[in-house]
Amino acid sequence: MRLSHYRIDNERCRRCSRCLQVCPHNAIHISAEQSLPFIDQHRCQRCGMCFRACPASAVRRPYCLTTLREISTTGHGE
Repeated sequence: MRLSHYRIDNERCRRCSRCLQVCPHNAIHISAEQSLPFIDQHRCQRCGMCFRACPASAVRRPYCLTTLREISTTGHGE
């Protein structure tokens, strides 16, 4: 089973930096151009610390890519 990565919804993000502060893998950074947080997918271990810490629910959880592929090709996830 393959999972997608966590991602940050920048429209919901309040720029409080809590996700950045709690990430034990140093996977969250602030972009220099837009001053918005982003998750380095190579460092992210999908621990969920950022997801739990975000007061705005701006961090989106991974989803199962395999299930989505099965649904799109067969019409159901079984």
